[in-house]
Amino acid sequence: MFGKLIRKIGEMDGARPGAPATRLVRKAVTACMPILFTRLFYGNNRGVRMWGGKRACLTLSWDCDLPEDLAAAPRLLDMLRERGMRTCFACVGSWIERDPGLHRRMLAEGHEILNHSQTHPSNAILHPRRRFNHLSAGEQEGEIRACHETCRRLLGCEPLGFRTPHFGNAHTDAVDGILARLGYRYSSSRHALRTPAFGAPYEARPGLVEFPLAFDPREPFQVFETWRCFRAPGARADEDGFFDAFRLLLDLAVETNSYVNLYFDPMDVVRFRDFARFLDCVRERAGGILLARYADLLAKGEGGHA
Repeated sequence: MFGKLIRKIGEMDGARPGAPATRLVRKAVTACMPILFTRLFYGNNRGVRMWGGKRACLTLSWDCDLPEDLAAAPRLLDMLRERGMRTCFACVGSWIERDPGLHRRMLAEGHEILNHSQTHPSNAILHPRRRFNHLSAGEQEGEIRACHETCRRLLGCEPLGFRTPHFGNAHTDAVDGILARLGYRYSSSRHALRTPAFGAPYEARPGLVEFPLAFDPREPFQVFETWRCFRAPGARADEDGFFDAFRLLLDLAVETNSYVNLYFDPMDVVRFRDFARFLDCVRERAGGILLARYADLLAKGEGGHA
């Protein structure tokens, strides 16, 4: 019963985000029962599958959207290397051109690179005028193709996956068609609540897997991310509260056999007084959580479940 209700709420939020009924449901859930709602959401995965013999699965990724992210990335890479963690970086073609050596280091240290478009519309520096979903289909494809070629030419890699700039409502079904036509294997661009598999990977269309982004257990209608919590207009920075929500997501994943897909901006994490505790929290749960890149999960055949 709860699974059908939560799926209905997710469908409502995705299809009619501005409708009065949707706004009312959002306010009620966020004010009265956000953590219970999150627990019920992930509870639909209990007993469905194991993850490489472990109870849960986690993917960590980082969006390198701005020069400040590139400046922060070496310190982040140091922290990941010290802990033997392999993660994913969503990279913008224009920034790869600016610093190919940094991006080669990501690959050399075992991290996966996603195509994040060539200029990241509406990037304040590179492409400020229009969001990705306001571009024509031809312009969207051009952005994806250009970044792919940049990765091939400068890094010697051809990405398997794509993350839509600003993801969420900026990602449309039309983008899936472009990705499938270009031979991409996955996207990681949707809000988990608005997808059919309760946060788990699933086939958005034949041959194209979606790895949905996890939501904030304190605000289930918002993706769990550092920009919204620390830099967005009106944000109230609370590193300890953010860490508690992070830890709760990991514990719920173990409890319910779930997949959690989290992303952060490198510029934010190096500003934390103690971001190392986030990574150590993952390492402490290594007995129950599989830390896997998107490509690892594709290789294991994780996807296509709904």
